[in-house]
Amino acid sequence: MGIFRINKQWYVDYYIGSGDKKERIRKVIGTKKRDAEAYLGKIKGMKREGREGELFEKRIERKTSFDELVKRYKAAYKNQTYFQVSKKFYLKVIEQRFKGRLLAEISPYDIELFKNERKESKTNKNRERADATVNREMQALRHLFSKAVEWGIMEANPFDKLRDLFYEENNSRLRYLSEHEITGLIDACRAHLKPIVICAINTGMRLSEILTLRWDQIRDGLIYLTKTKSKRARQIPINGDLQELFNSMKTRHIKGYVFCKENGERYTDINGAFRSALKKAKITDCHFHDLRHTFASHWVMRGGSLKGLQEILGHSSITMTMRYSHLSKEFQREEIKLLEGLTKTKEQPVVNKIS
Repeated sequence: MGIFRINKQWYVDYYIGSGDKKERIRKVIGTKKRDAEAYLGKIKGMKREGREGELFEKRIERKTSFDELVKRYKAAYKNQTYFQVSKKFYLKVIEQRFKGRLLAEISPYDIELFKNERKESKTNKNRERADATVNREMQALRHLFSKAVEWGIMEANPFDKLRDLFYEENNSRLRYLSEHEITGLIDACRAHLKPIVICAINTGMRLSEILTLRWDQIRDGLIYLTKTKSKRARQIPINGDLQELFNSMKTRHIKGYVFCKENGERYTDINGAFRSALKKAKITDCHFHDLRHTFASHWVMRGGSLKGLQEILGHSSITMTMRYSHLSKEFQREEIKLLEGLTKTKEQPVVNKIS
């Protein structure tokens, strides 16, 4: 039994079993020597206590491939909204990188290499890959390994040995479309995309919420959302423009989706069509999520309350909604009143009248 280091990674080296069942184990632990020493001490302790059989049970990760894990993961999450809208695309990248390997062969070092490779690679349009995109891919990989541990096919998540793995993201971006850009975008949309964009601008709903919207969620002048990012149900009022849109959509498939193909299957990816519409309308620096910002920005600019906006957007804290407060003249008028009385004295100042 012992520990050794290759490059920056520390490994443990030990045997379990005896005779024909004797097996040599070499396992990567991480970049810290003390972690390798502690792990080896744990193995020695289990051997002294006669619990060596448990070590064989934990070696299942040496027999389980990454491909098998992905297969199980897809089966478990294929009906999840976020999986259909986003995660399956991240998983495709991850699967391509680690396919054909055993889970036991994937080390923390491999994960760091993957992160660097993704950041250094260009997008399909030869652009620099955004930090946020790399973070989403890494989060998907971390969740994949977390489920492997929960399902008993991995002993530990390799991410547990890593620190400062995610890039710091700039969440202060607030891009919203002007009224002129809104009409230009709608006119540039293809037939199937136009109602989706109109719904987004009139409700502030997330793309996943729109694409999974069913007719039975629309009633009594409200849209009832139950499967939301915050896990809390919320209701969105339907204005005249949106009601007119719903009334015009006379064909309602038995499968129940509002925005669907002719066969009733819902749309799962409209990004290509949306980018084409932006290009046709000559709109730059815009993503579909910016339609949510567009709804919120025009809400406050037209006098809507921040509290009402918080409830419609489903923000857990008013702090998130306050990012739109600078657009509200009414809010500014109310805030400036906080200074009233600041310059008053006990005696009223003398005002000289000019004759």
